[in-house]
Amino acid sequence: MKPVKLWIKKQIETRPGWWHYVPQFWLLLDDYCGINNETDLCKYIYQKCGQGRYLVLAWQKGYEGFWCFWLGNLYDNGYFRDINKNTYIERMNKQFQKDLKEAQN
Repeated sequence: MKPVKLWIKKQIETRPGWWHYVPQFWLLLDDYCGINNETDLCKYIYQKCGQGRYLVLAWQKGYEGFWCFWLGNLYDNGYFRDINKNTYIERMNKQFQKDLKEAQN
């Protein structure tokens, strides 16, 4: 699998009534990072930055531009993904499964 670079952004109120996604950190998602599913990703982000609303953008060599990898809220007792706004996740999951099958052959 080609490594995917994730850009984690947290929604913060910069002025009263002004909300912005402020970059927190980059994460390289590859075979050796230990993140295997959505729950692992959410736990990792929560441990580094705490609860809040997050936007995770992804970049991969060979693809044009960034795409929305994950969008949702992290809480003390779990997470909630915005399902209607994450059509890119399903497309990325299909591509990931396809790449995984090709790598196994």
